[in-house]
Amino acid sequence: MRLLLAPNAFKGSFSAVEVAEIWAAALAGRPDRVLDVVPMSDGGDGFAEVIRRHRAGALEVAARARDALGRPLAAAWTWDPAADVAYVESARAIGLARLTPEERDPRVASSAGLAGLLRAAAATAPREIVVGLGGSATVDGGWGLAAALGFRFAAEGGGVVESPADLPRLAGIEPPAAPALPPGIRLIALADVASPLLGPRGAAAVFGPQKGAGPEAVQRLERGLERLAERWTADLDAPRDLAGRAGAGAAGGLGAGLAAFLGARLEPGAAAVARRAGLEAALARADGVLTGEGRYDDQSAAGKATGAVVAAARARGVPVVVICGESALAPSDPGVTVLDARDLTPRPDGPLGPPDLAALAARAADRLAAAAARR
Repeated sequence: MRLLLAPNAFKGSFSAVEVAEIWAAALAGRPDRVLDVVPMSDGGDGFAEVIRRHRAGALEVAARARDALGRPLAAAWTWDPAADVAYVESARAIGLARLTPEERDPRVASSAGLAGLLRAAAATAPREIVVGLGGSATVDGGWGLAAALGFRFAAEGGGVVESPADLPRLAGIEPPAAPALPPGIRLIALADVASPLLGPRGAAAVFGPQKGAGPEAVQRLERGLERLAERWTADLDAPRDLAGRAGAGAAGGLGAGLAAFLGARLEPGAAAVARRAGLEAALARADGVLTGEGRYDDQSAAGKATGAVVAAARARGVPVVVICGESALAPSDPGVTVLDARDLTPRPDGPLGPPDLAALAARAADRLAAAAARR
């Protein structure tokens, strides 16, 4: 039996690469079982590590950046010299995981800290920079990043916009005199969700509460994003439909911001990583698939790597087991089995640990074998 191990990250516990290694160790050693290990990402936490796993010769390059509250930190980006492509993971600088629960407040958290990583990557003059968007602490539509790169955001009554909470006062946007990044570099933004920028499915409404915003803050952030979208259309000639595009709301609107301010092309992150990882070729050989993430819910099918793996496997008729810390999505396809931490005795000392993941993986393999036998 040939099993494909294609997990996403378990946020707060393990990266996708770590999960894949735990599963591989748990399932190895049987002569009747062959394992293909293809850790996945959709552009969120651990994106760069997954890229380095799949791109031989890709290097981690140290750089200086700032977190979402403006504090300096040591970060890194990934350089693939063979392809002449740089990969930047937003979460390495402005990630939600960088902040304590008490510090999380998207009214003040800014995407400005990402500028250091972008500048460092651009300094090597690659033909392409790929930015993974997920896991951010921000809901500022890329305002902070653009301001750090020289855009001026004039406020009503004088002065400039000082914070994401101040964006409803935005009166106009002035681009920098010189290009914000060296010309000739193609910029691609990988969205981990298909959400638009605005509305009940948008950046503020859906992700604001997850990042520390209460109801009043969500309303103010929504007004700020609305105003930002109005001005980048009027002042920067950004496409009028940009706010409604799939992925525009990724990373608190950073997806749309990268497109509006820097001309980035928005792409679904899971599909882009799948191409680089050779997922389709691995699926063509597989008798069964193990995938998973920390929480399996309706967002999983809306741009996340786990949902993409499940959909691709089912399109080929390959049975799937989803292993997760918590499940809020009941599978409707008989070819999909969901196992979560509640299938085991909860650990008293916190999140899923290696023994739990290993036990789940072993059980998943038995279920996959039974499902494959029925094919």
